[in-house]
Amino acid sequence: MLPINPFILIFNACALALSLAFLLMVLWYDAKAVVNQLFALFLCFMVLWNLGVVLGEAGKWIDSQGYIVSIGNFVSHIGYVASNAILYALIIKVIGLEIRFFRPLATLAVVVIISYNAFLIVNDTTLVAEQAPPVNPISILLFSIVSLALLWRYRQNNISYDFMIGSLIVIAGQVANLLNASLGLSAVASSIASFGSLIMGTSIIRQTIIWPLRNRESQIKAIHEVNVAITKRATETNALDEIAIQAAKWLQADAVGIFKSSERQMRLVASYQLPERLLNYSVPYGETIVGRLATENQTIFIRQYNTQSYSDEMQLSDIFLDSAVIGSVIAVPLTYDQDIIGGLVIISGRYGKVFQLEDVRQSELLAAQAAVSISVNDLFLQQKSLLQSLTEAHHQLQGVISSTENPVLAVNRALELTFANTKAQEILQLEPEDEGKPIYKLLDIDVIPTDFRNVIRAARRHETYMYSLSVADREYMCHIGKLGDQRIEGWVGVLNDVTELKELDRVKSEMIRMTSHDLKNPIQAAIANLDLLRDDIDSEPLEGESKTEINLSLDNIERQLNNMHRIISGILDLERVRASGLHGDVCSARDVAFEAVDQLMLMARAKNVTLKLNIGASKLSFVGDQTQFERALVNVIENAIKFTPEYGRVDVDVYNDDDDILFSVTDTGIGIPEEMQTHIFERFYRGEQPGAEHISGTGLGLSLVRTVIEKHAGRIWLKSQSGQGTTFFIAVPQTTPDFLTPEA
Repeated sequence: MLPINPFILIFNACALALSLAFLLMVLWYDAKAVVNQLFALFLCFMVLWNLGVVLGEAGKWIDSQGYIVSIGNFVSHIGYVASNAILYALIIKVIGLEIRFFRPLATLAVVVIISYNAFLIVNDTTLVAEQAPPVNPISILLFSIVSLALLWRYRQNNISYDFMIGSLIVIAGQVANLLNASLGLSAVASSIASFGSLIMGTSIIRQTIIWPLRNRESQIKAIHEVNVAITKRATETNALDEIAIQAAKWLQADAVGIFKSSERQMRLVASYQLPERLLNYSVPYGETIVGRLATENQTIFIRQYNTQSYSDEMQLSDIFLDSAVIGSVIAVPLTYDQDIIGGLVIISGRYGKVFQLEDVRQSELLAAQAAVSISVNDLFLQQKSLLQSLTEAHHQLQGVISSTENPVLAVNRALELTFANTKAQEILQLEPEDEGKPIYKLLDIDVIPTDFRNVIRAARRHETYMYSLSVADREYMCHIGKLGDQRIEGWVGVLNDVTELKELDRVKSEMIRMTSHDLKNPIQAAIANLDLLRDDIDSEPLEGESKTEINLSLDNIERQLNNMHRIISGILDLERVRASGLHGDVCSARDVAFEAVDQLMLMARAKNVTLKLNIGASKLSFVGDQTQFERALVNVIENAIKFTPEYGRVDVDVYNDDDDILFSVTDTGIGIPEEMQTHIFERFYRGEQPGAEHISGTGLGLSLVRTVIEKHAGRIWLKSQSGQGTTFFIAVPQTTPDFLTPEA
């Protein structure tokens, strides 16, 4: 047996301490990584091997009974055998071989090997203090040979050359330990293996801890350069090219490609170290690794592309390079707002770096930057296109408004002039430099609405406010509408010259009055003569069928003359209301409603219709002509009674709605079809809905009502469904409206 060198014991003790330090460092940095877990197990069993050797050698000097030597031999043997098996598993994981159920299989194999060798040692009756325990050389040699073969076969795929050298030294120490029985090389072998494990530990710590920390600054710099490229608002290609370059530098890759999704295809838009002919090359969704990014929306990581068999959809060789030169591949989808907008593909050559899970995480970080770059560029292009469209539309609209013969003005919320076309500047004597000035300082008070609250109310109802004004001996009708959808940003006013229309209307009204008077007088004379004729017939002795026929003819003539009289009276009343002004007296809504209902109570009772009045308003005063307003309300209630069948009901309600007094007349009558409702307020229009054939009328009543209500700055509208009754609403403001009187 060879003599034991005390320096070997000292070396083993130091190696033991360093191994424990490496073990703590690896587990502290990342205890979840499989490589770190396997290396930690390997160090644990190497520590057991070294500890057993130290105990065995020390026991020879201090323990005459040999108990310490026996324990040391047992511990060193378990550590020796287990470290040999764990080294094989560690090499498999480091070189990147993918084996299904690798972790449970490796754990089971180690447990079986340790249990078997422990059983051999415990049942060995020849165990003496001076002799090492028996070993299983077959398993040691098998694992050592396979480990050497793997190291040689995948020598380009290891983490580093020092890891491979350390692994070779450990294997040499383990093989040397087989000669322990004949040469007594236990301590020397453990020292050799410990030295190799320290080299391996140094390599792993440098790769997993030191280099990432050292590269952190360069990674931050790379991210900074990528962000600068994005925010410089350069072209999309420039920013993506910068990302491809930084990805290659950061991950030590040999080639990088960035794809953009368009029309169910992935198109190569930026690359690093890829053939130029591939630029703009498109891959359909679902085909190859790139196409699968769009359909699966998850990262694809292939540690060893050239050693694994893939189906057609996993191939890259038909797009990039021959499969013999491709090593590792990381493909990351580019997503924005849960949509696939592209893909990032990072390639390492066959003899290049083998990507790890940490590289995948870094690739996903770069992919996020690429997605932001593509999205920002798309948003910029959309904004640019939208801006161009808005500019063109603005110029077109400005051209149309400027060339129109109608004056157009626009003001903001502060009533400051923001736009006036050429015609408005000419009519209202405005200058271009007046823009931004308050409108009430630029225009006469007669031109501006007297009560701007009515304008705001109309805007809130999404309606147009209209009023008349006179400028330079011309009559205009001004239409004011709001600017803005959710919030009132301002107002736009359009002036329509109605001077000629008003003159035509005056002539028409005069003609109607003259014609009506000319017709009314003869009709009245005819009715009077008809009465005289009836008296003469009654006084003469006419009998039989002659008298009956004459009476029928006279009745028919009288009925037609009365109908003509009602029509002419209605026309005259309508024209009189339109031409006359309103007496601006304070009216009581309560009195108006009571008088109207009282006038029609007998008519309702005669038809067995229930007529009810409900006053729910607290503010009942409005300014207007009580006689005309009462007549209009009577007309609406009378129509409700006419079109309500026997034993029906008519309700008249008066209540407040914001700043308005609201009258509603609801009946249970035959209703008004929807297609007729838009014409119901037109002159001479009579509905022909079923059930209204026997109801007489001139078609002028509701037209008269609307004219009166509009004179009171109010509104009238209806809600109805055929067969379910009708409700008419009349709203008048509580405040004083802008009353207009006809010209003298």
